[in-house]
Amino acid sequence: MQKQSFGHPSYPRTERVSAAVQRVLARTIERLYEPPKAEDVATVTAVTVDPDLRHARVYLDHMSETLERWLEENRGRLQGEIARQVRMKRTPQLEFTTDPAILAGTRIEAIIRSLHDEESEAGQG
Repeated sequence: MQKQSFGHPSYPRTERVSAAVQRVLARTIERLYEPPKAEDVATVTAVTVDPDLRHARVYLDHMSETLERWLEENRGRLQGEIARQVRMKRTPQLEFTTDPAILAGTRIEAIIRSLHDEESEAGQG
């Protein structure tokens, strides 16, 4: 049985490349990006590389406008770091997005908080 990950079937080679790209990006972003505010700091939660290695989707726990702009401006530099540090036939084009699991967790947390607040208000009234 194949493991599913973010909509792509799992391939051992692709998983290894994805993990290597994630390590390189996490270290490189940490080294190069100087966030102006604490809320601009983000974590690379996952990377999925297409089996043909042409594209990689980079998932972050959140993405402020400042970080999104920086990532777009530095996409080529980040791809260059991947090319230098990961031995591949081609370097994938990077696409940055917010991790859907984090978004879902945030929505669930907000719902639970809302229900808790409603219970508290009902108990006081």
